[in-house]
Amino acid sequence: YPQAAASIERAIRIEPRQPVLWLELGNIRLKEGNFAQAESLGRKALSLSAGDAAISARAQQLISTAKSR
Repeated sequence: YPQAAASIERAIRIEPRQPVLWLELGNIRLKEGNFAQAESLGRKALSLSAGDAAISARAQQLISTAKSR
């Protein structure tokens, strides 16, 4: 996971307003057991989703899963 996270973090520096990148990083943090950060990243993705229902749903699912752990 560390290498994947580093690649996504690099992509976020290039395109910080892409909610999918924040979601992917949040999913990595979730798998690593960093639930607080996963929730935070899900909230960031949700704030950037700009009416995209699919992205919003994925972000809400990430937040819910992180909170339940």
